[in-house]
Amino acid sequence: MNNMLPIGSIVTLKEAGTNLMIIGYDCKKDNIVYDYVAVFHLAGKGYHSANRKEDLVVFNRKSIKEVNFIGYMDKNVRNKLKYLELMKNMKEGKK
Repeated sequence: MNNMLPIGSIVTLKEAGTNLMIIGYDCKKDNIVYDYVAVFHLAGKGYHSANRKEDLVVFNRKSIKEVNFIGYMDKNVRNKLKYLELMKNMKEGKK
């Protein structure tokens, strides 16, 4: 998985068989910044536990096993994703 996915995309992670829906980017948890933040697909936020923070899943794109659906994409979204990709590459020292 090389390119950033838009919000609303549904993915399956390598470590889990549950589908997740991406709801945001660059989420910081325990002083680590992850590429994505997601909720459980068909459940959303607040479904799995009384502790709402547990309903959010953070992960990096290298953890994605399968992309099941690509969310809405228009010119503005493409520009945002290109920006995020550029910033990620700069942080990793890539060109």
